[in-house]
Amino acid sequence: MNKIYRVVWNATLGLWQCVSELATAKGKRKSLAGIEAHTEEAKKSIRWFVLTPLVACLALVSGQASAVDTYETISGTKTMTANPIKVGDPVYPNDGAVHYTITSTGVLNATGRNLQITAYAGGVTSSPSDAVVQAVAGSSILVDGGKLQHTGGGWLEIGRTNYGWLTVQNGGTVTTNGTVGIGAWASTTGTDSFVTVTGSGSTLTATQAIAVGDSGNGFNGAGVLNITNGGKVTTGEIYTDNANTYGEVNIDGGTLDITKAGSVFKNFNTLTGTKPDIINIGAGGTTLITSASGDYTQSATAAISGTGALTKEGVGNLILAADNTYVGDTTVKAGTLQLGNGEATGDVASANIILETNTTNLKLSWSSRLP
Repeated sequence: MNKIYRVVWNATLGLWQCVSELATAKGKRKSLAGIEAHTEEAKKSIRWFVLTPLVACLALVSGQASAVDTYETISGTKTMTANPIKVGDPVYPNDGAVHYTITSTGVLNATGRNLQITAYAGGVTSSPSDAVVQAVAGSSILVDGGKLQHTGGGWLEIGRTNYGWLTVQNGGTVTTNGTVGIGAWASTTGTDSFVTVTGSGSTLTATQAIAVGDSGNGFNGAGVLNITNGGKVTTGEIYTDNANTYGEVNIDGGTLDITKAGSVFKNFNTLTGTKPDIINIGAGGTTLITSASGDYTQSATAAISGTGALTKEGVGNLILAADNTYVGDTTVKAGTLQLGNGEATGDVASANIILETNTTNLKLSWSSRLP
C-alpha cells in the first residue's frame, strides 16, 4: 500500500488536506510523509494553524483530533475590539490554546467591555462530525516588558469556564478600569488559573476589584494571585466570590495596594472547608498599602500565614480581625494598626510589632483578652 502522502491546499474547502502523492494541487503546496489520510473526515473537522516559523496541523485519526496551540508575539500595537474579547475561544471545537507574548515595545489594547483569557476548547467536546476531540486547554498572555491595556470597563477574566494564565514580568504593565476575575466559573477538575506579577516595575492595576476565585464550580479549579520579587498589584478591593470557590494569594517580596477602604480579603476562609483559601506571605515579605482614609477590616476567617514580614503603609487604618499566623515582623510605617475588632480574635504571631514613626499607632480591641 502506498503510504506517501502530500498536503495540498483545497481552494473550495479553504483548508489544507492530506491526499495521495498522485493528486494535483492548485495554488499552495506543502509535503508531508507518513500520515494516514482520512480526507472525508478531514473535510469536516481538520483546521490548520500557520505558526511562525512552524507550520502545524490537526489530524483526525481514529475518531480523535489533537489540538495545536497558537502563538503570537506582539512587538508593535495590536487592538482588539470585540465584546467580549476572548483569548482562547475556539473557532472550531478542536482548536488549541492561544498564547500571546507582549514584548517591551508591544502594546495590546483591548477596548471591548470584557476580555476573557481562557481555553473554551479544553476537556472533551463534540465536533461538528460528533467525533471526540481532545483539546489543549490553558491559554495565556505573557506581558514581558510590554503593555496590556483593557479599557472597556467590564471584566478582564483569566480562566473563564476552563483555565488560563496571565504573567507580567520585566517591567510589564497590565491595566483595566474594570475588574480582574481569576478562575471564573472553574469547571476543569484540579486545574488552577494563575495571575503572576513578578519583578521590579511589573504592575497590575484593576480600578474596581480583583476576584480571586469567582463563582467556582465545586472546587474544581482555583484562582491564584502571585505577587513576587518587586511586583506590585493595585486594586480597589480584593475578594473571593462565595463559599463554592477557592482563592489563593501569595505575596513574596511584592506589594499589594488597596485603594478603597472597607473589607480586606472579603469572603476568604482560610480556616475551614473542604479546600480552605490561602493568604500567604513568603520569606521576602509583603508591603500592604492602605492608601485611602478610613478603616480596612480583615475578615475573622481570612487569616494570613507564612514565614515573611508584613509592612503597612498608607493613611488608612488596618484592622486585623483574624488570628494571623505569619511569623515575620509587623511594621507600621503610616496610619494605624488595630488588633481585634471587638471580638475574641485578632492577632499576629510576629515577635515584633514596630511603629516606625511617632505618628503611627497601635490599637487593641478584643472582647476577652484585655483585663
